[in-house]
Amino acid sequence: MEPQNVTTREAVLINTLDEAQRLVRLEVLLVKEELRQEAKAMKAATMGFAAAIAFALTGITLLALSGALGTGSLGPPSTMGLGIGSFVAAIASAVFAFRKAPKAPLLVEAAAAADGRAGRDALRGDAA
Repeated sequence: MEPQNVTTREAVLINTLDEAQRLVRLEVLLVKEELRQEAKAMKAATMGFAAAIAFALTGITLLALSGALGTGSLGPPSTMGLGIGSFVAAIASAVFAFRKAPKAPLLVEAAAAADGRAGRDALRGDAA
């Protein structure tokens, strides 16, 4: 068959394939952007949780130190205040991290499998 002598059915098929290719490219771009946003949110959440752990450990250390110190320039009241302040900072960091963490992770494999099944079902419906 000659390229200039394309039938209407072949033209529709070529048009449909071009449209499908454009849609796949668009879907890939959307998934990339979603993954980029999720990675950014996870990075912020991880940093917040790490800060919360560091502040909590510092608070435990300062509270233990306030119990061990008897007298001195940094006596128990000031060390205890620093320990409590460190726990407050730990709670604030944990709240920040929890808010930044993605609530529903992007399940790329499950979405791809569902899209594949839908496409396969659509092709079977066209063939029947």
